[in-house]
Amino acid sequence: MDWDAYGQQTIPSPSDERVLVAIVPRLEDWALVVNESWYRIPLAKAPERVGAEYLAFYMPARFGEMGCSIRYYAPIRRYRLVRRRDLLPAEPGHPRADDRYLKLELGALRELPHPIPAAKLRRVTFIPTTLDLLLAAREINDLWLRETAKDRLWQALQERGVEAYRDHVLLTDEGHHVVDVALPAGRSGLAIQCGDDTIAEAAVVYDLGDATPETWTWLCIPGAEILRDTQASVERVLHALSQLRG
Repeated sequence: MDWDAYGQQTIPSPSDERVLVAIVPRLEDWALVVNESWYRIPLAKAPERVGAEYLAFYMPARFGEMGCSIRYYAPIRRYRLVRRRDLLPAEPGHPRADDRYLKLELGALRELPHPIPAAKLRRVTFIPTTLDLLLAAREINDLWLRETAKDRLWQALQERGVEAYRDHVLLTDEGHHVVDVALPAGRSGLAIQCGDDTIAEAAVVYDLGDATPETWTWLCIPGAEILRDTQASVERVLHALSQLRG
């Protein structure tokens, strides 16, 4: 929670709030969202940019009148890493029963002011966007994000051959952190926030890929600095990464 100089609580603008649009493949999956308030993503198929404050639901053609559109969204309360057999205990013999899934525990469903249709029939899996774009969109193409500081930094790291992930989720005993740009480094990693927030220097977390505790080091680089001199920011990241690797 943030406070201004007069001690009043400040509310982040909708543009700061991330949304992940995800397909609801079956009517049974929608029933779980409505009745049990959770959604699942196979870890092996999870998008790189999975971290978000909200989840919006794209319904394919099989949903009839609601098909080929986005009509509902919900706040994400918690991420959990679980086996399929624990998510769906009534299907213990399923061939993927032991596969790991990302369980997104949700708040109350919210209906959009108007449906967001797919202007043309297209395959939709995951779309990272923002709340202001979601609320203003007239069709799905309106959801695509413009380039941000973290996109610029991630792209520059990719061009240097550095393994990096945007909007990466790190799990802790207390909850989860969404990292703007994450760089794994063996049993540790570098978590970069592209903003001006004060962040703890290190934190023990449980990464999505493994239940073994890891220590990640945090690095904060202002977004304006990244946009002004991206290569200098890349060098700063590489220096921090080399120190982390010893």
